[in-house]
Amino acid sequence: EAIESYEQARGVIQKLVRDHPDVIRYRQALDIGDTGLAGLYRKVGRRREALELLDEAQKLLESLPRAWPTYHYHLACCLALRIPPATTSRMPREVEDSRRYGDQAMIALRRSIAGGFKTLEIYRTDPNLDPLRDRQDFQALLMDLAFPSDPFAR
Repeated sequence: EAIESYEQARGVIQKLVRDHPDVIRYRQALDIGDTGLAGLYRKVGRRREALELLDEAQKLLESLPRAWPTYHYHLACCLALRIPPATTSRMPREVEDSRRYGDQAMIALRRSIAGGFKTLEIYRTDPNLDPLRDRQDFQALLMDLAFPSDPFAR
């Protein structure tokens, strides 16, 4: 049901992007929606479709200004969703892909935080980041975000 809703919304947003290619908000909305839909495809085992959609989302993301406050965050989501699910048989290439995409996603998350996007609850709950949750560096990143800026303040 959620996939059907995402697919319908995607059609509407794609038309807006086609009709108004200079409106950045429409392209941002399409990128966010495509990444979310790819995450759903991944979750239900439609990996090939997820990867194709992630290709489109990343291409679209690269057309957006890097000054967009959540640019690096959305890049991290696209990269994380490329990590092969743990339930698949891990061939050497998949192990390498997992490491490479995970490392790239972590770099993007650090850039996102350095750029000011520090909303802990989003990092904690976004299902698009689920492929990173077992990584020690992701867990440390969450602890850093949760740590008070002034731990000795009253």
